[in-house]
Amino acid sequence: VRAIETSDGTVVQDFPPRVRHKVNVKAENMQRIVDGLWSVVNDPRGTAWPVRDPMLDIAGKTGTAQNGLRAKGEGSAFRDRDHAWFAVFSPSRAPEVAVIVLLEHGGSGPTQAAPVALQIIRDYHKLAASRAPKKRRLPSALQAGARSAPLRSVRRSRPSPSASMSHTSPLTSSSR
Repeated sequence: VRAIETSDGTVVQDFPPRVRHKVNVKAENMQRIVDGLWSVVNDPRGTAWPVRDPMLDIAGKTGTAQNGLRAKGEGSAFRDRDHAWFAVFSPSRAPEVAVIVLLEHGGSGPTQAAPVALQIIRDYHKLAASRAPKKRRLPSALQAGARSAPLRSVRRSRPSPSASMSHTSPLTSSSR
């Protein structure tokens, strides 16, 4: 929990982050882990590839936990279904938010839990954008000049590893 807020966004109580434990992982091993988690979503062979959103920079892990209990009787078809889960963080190189969705008896992680998690990430980014300070408008003479500047086509590709990425980044435990 980061904070308790009223419906209008007023902070009632703030909970600053607190590191409780750091995992000792070599930077190159951490990079391999992050690369693998990024590939789960962004590589055509990844289990979350079919439900990815190209507008989101995320990394994650899908999962399906087999349900060993096989029930008999009314409602057993539901109880027999496996549990679906998906853990994701965004942005992949400098995580701001992490989400884990576990759907008991939900079926498959990639097809059931991943879409739920992606919607939560989308909503997080929309909320963050709505709370960001508004940019000041340029005087109209400058706006016209800015519009006439040539636009460049930008090819979206995987961000390069950041030199500032800490070896404890996504695996650091905190109260957030």
